[in-house]
Amino acid sequence: TVYLQTVAQGEGGGTLVIDNDGYTPEYGVAQIGQYVTCEQVGSVVITNCGSLKLTDERTLAFAGDWRTAAGARFAGDAGTTVRAVGDATARIVGTNTFVNFACEVPGKTLRFGTTDSLLTIPMDGRITLAGAAGRMLTLTTDVEGERWPLALQFDSVCVIDRVAVDHGDASYGNVAAVAVSS
Repeated sequence: TVYLQTVAQGEGGGTLVIDNDGYTPEYGVAQIGQYVTCEQVGSVVITNCGSLKLTDERTLAFAGDWRTAAGARFAGDAGTTVRAVGDATARIVGTNTFVNFACEVPGKTLRFGTTDSLLTIPMDGRITLAGAAGRMLTLTTDVEGERWPLALQFDSVCVIDRVAVDHGDASYGNVAAVAVSS
């Protein structure tokens, strides 16, 4: 596990890399919990069987991309949140289960992966996606013409307001995704 940040990127603008070098995740899980002081990064890359776990009701914000490669994984304990921040377009690629996922940045674009990707909000989880009047939050695919999958499980909460959605497919879960003022 390494955090790569240049002076030009500034504090919280670097890339968090979780790389197990091909070893299976049970050999090591990188955890972000109560003793980690950095709560914002530029991008997150979980690769080569890497495993990242968010604990202790922490929030991890990212301003760039969130990429989870096949064979790698992310897990969050109850009460944890992953939040997309900043104005730059963000890409969320790979299979990820976020207990709570939020993006409330009017005018921002989130591009979701298609092949080998699935964004899941588990039971008792919450997804909050919100733009503003005249400045919608855009939710679209990372691969033109392909659908991006979303799975909302029973008893998850879905708050989607003022978004422009393109090629989304919420049929992977048990709860319908309903957008308001969109």
